[in-house]
Amino acid sequence: MTETNLLVVDDNRDTCESLADILNERDYRVFTANTGSEAIAKARQVDFQASLIDIQLPDMDGLTLLMELKKVYTEMVVIIITGNAALPNAIDAVKKNANGYFVKPFAIEDVIQRLEEALEKQRLQRELKVSEGRYRSLVESATDAIITMDISGNIVSWNKGAEAMLGYTKNEVIGKPELFFMPGEVKVRNSEILKKVEASGCEKRVDSLRETKDGRCVLVESSIACINNESGQCAGYVTILRDMTEKKLAEEKLRKSKARFSGILDVAQDAIVSIDEAQRIIIFNKGAERIFGYSFNEVKGQPINIVIPERFWDNHKRHVENFGNSNMTAKDMNVHDYKIFGLRKGGEEFPAEASISQYLEDGGKIYTVVLRDITDRMRFDKERDEIQLKMMQNSKLASLGEIATGVAHEINQPLTYIRSFIQRLHRKLENDTFDKDKVKEWINTSLSQIARINSIIQHLRTFGRHGGEGKQKISIETVLNNTLLLIGERIRLRNIELKNDIEPGLPTVRGFASQLEQTFINLFQNAIYALSERSKDAEIRVDISISEDKASIIIKVADNGMGIKKENLGRIFDHFFTTKEEGMGTGIGLSIVNRIVKEHNGTITCESEVNMGSIFTITLPVA
Repeated sequence: MTETNLLVVDDNRDTCESLADILNERDYRVFTANTGSEAIAKARQVDFQASLIDIQLPDMDGLTLLMELKKVYTEMVVIIITGNAALPNAIDAVKKNANGYFVKPFAIEDVIQRLEEALEKQRLQRELKVSEGRYRSLVESATDAIITMDISGNIVSWNKGAEAMLGYTKNEVIGKPELFFMPGEVKVRNSEILKKVEASGCEKRVDSLRETKDGRCVLVESSIACINNESGQCAGYVTILRDMTEKKLAEEKLRKSKARFSGILDVAQDAIVSIDEAQRIIIFNKGAERIFGYSFNEVKGQPINIVIPERFWDNHKRHVENFGNSNMTAKDMNVHDYKIFGLRKGGEEFPAEASISQYLEDGGKIYTVVLRDITDRMRFDKERDEIQLKMMQNSKLASLGEIATGVAHEINQPLTYIRSFIQRLHRKLENDTFDKDKVKEWINTSLSQIARINSIIQHLRTFGRHGGEGKQKISIETVLNNTLLLIGERIRLRNIELKNDIEPGLPTVRGFASQLEQTFINLFQNAIYALSERSKDAEIRVDISISEDKASIIIKVADNGMGIKKENLGRIFDHFFTTKEEGMGTGIGLSIVNRIVKEHNGTITCESEVNMGSIFTITLPVA
C-alpha cells in the first residue's frame, strides 16, 4: 500500500511508541502527540490521512480533538480508543463521524483492519465524488450534444452542447422522442440501432444525420450506449453527438497543443510545477526533476512543501491563497524583497526566482509555478560586483595618477608662500628690523596655507581609500568642491575655463560621497581630453539645479570639445569601449560612472555633436 501519514494521540508515551513501532512496519508514516494541542499543531504541518485518538487527553477530550482535526482534514479517518467502554462515548464518537471505536485492551490487528477498511472506503468515496463531479462538469461544459433517453426513446436530459448544435432548448425537447429531429430514413435506422444496443449491451458508434431547429442537416458522429439498472438490464440510453468538422479541428488542435505543452515541459530548463487547490503536486517537469532531485513519481500527489524549506511553509501557503483570491492570472513571486528558496531532495536550500499563474480546470483552480535556480547567477553577480569594485578602485588610483601634477602644483603654491615667509622672517631677525604686527600677519597667512595643504592631502587619502561608509545625506555642491580640490588646478593648467552655476539651497541626495566624487572626476577628465585639441576658448560648464517637481537634483557637465560621433553614442557606457587613441584610455571610466549613477537610483544621458561638444546629464533623487 502507499505510505499513509498517521497521527497517534495518547497521553501515555509508551502506548504511542508501541503503536508507532507496529504501524511503521505496515507502511504507515507515524507521528505521535501526547496532548490535543500538540496534535492540532502537527495536523497543520503534515497532511494526515488517518488518526488514532485516546478519548482521555490532558487538555481536551478525544471527541473534541476529533472535531478539530476534521476542520483541518474533513476526510481524515479517525478511530477512537478508550479505556472506558461507556456506551454514550461510543454513540458520541459515531455521531461525530468517527470511523471506529475500540476499548483498551484491544487487538492491534483489529484496529489495523478497521483502519485499512476506512481508508479504502475513504479512497472510493473520494474517487466517486471526483468521478461524479467530472461527469457533471463534462456534461454541462461539453461542446458535444449529450442526450439521455428512457427505454422508450423519450428524451430525459439535454445538455448545452445539444442546444448549441441542434438549436432546441431543454424545455422544448424533454419528454419527446429523440426520433423527432431525425430525417425519415435515419429514424428507421436509429430504431434498429437501439434494439441492437439493448440486445448486446454494447456501445454502437455510427455516422448519422440530425435536423436542426432551423431546418439544416448536420453530419454527426453518434455514439449510443445502454444505461443499465442495478439488475444489469437496459433502462435507457445515452447518445453523444459530435459535429464531424468540429471533431477533426478539435483533435488537430489538441494534438498540437499537447505536442507544444509536452515539448515545453521536456526542454524547459526551469522547474515547472503545477499544484491543485490543496497544494498537492500534479505536474513536475524534467527541469524540476533536475533542479530538485526528485522524480515525478516521488512527488506526484505530495504537498508542495516537499520542495520548500520548512520556515517558509506558512508564508508560501498564504501567498498562494491570497493570489488565488485575487483577480490576477499571473504574478512575479519575487516582489517587495520577498525571497524565494527551494529545497532539494538531499536537504540543500538554494535561492530562486519564481512566477505563479492560475487557471480553472474541472471547477477547481490549478496553480503553476515556474521556478529558476539562481545559485550560479548570484555567485556570478557577487564575483562581478567584486570585480567592478576593484575596477572602481583601480580607476580611482589611475585618476590620482592623472591629477597628480595638478595636485602637486596646488600644494606648491602655499609651500612657496610659507618658504618665502620663513626667508623674510630670517632676514628681519638678522637685520633687527622685526615688525611684530607684520610677522603676525605672515604667520596667520602661513597657517591658512598649511590648512589648505592639509585639506588637499586629507582629501587625497579619503578619495584613494576603499569605500565602506554607508549611504549618507550628501550635498552635491560639497562633492563638487571636494572634486575641484583634486582636479581644479589640472583644469586651470590646461587653460580651460571652468564655469559653475549652482542653484542655491539645493536639498541633499542619499549616497556615497566618494563614488559621486569619482563620477565628477571621470566626467572632468573626459572633458579635458575632449578639449585637448582646442587651442583657445576651451570651456567646461557645470550646472546643478532641482527639477520642477522638486524630486530630483539635475547635474549637467558640458564641454565645447571634439564631441562624439553619432554611431558611438549608444556604446559610450559599455565596458572597455573607448574612442581614445591607444594608451590614452581603458574604456571603463564612463561604464563606472553609469554604474555609480544607477546604484544611486539615478539616470545618466549624453547629448553630443562632433566639434561642438558634449553634455552629460545626471538625475539623482533627493534624500
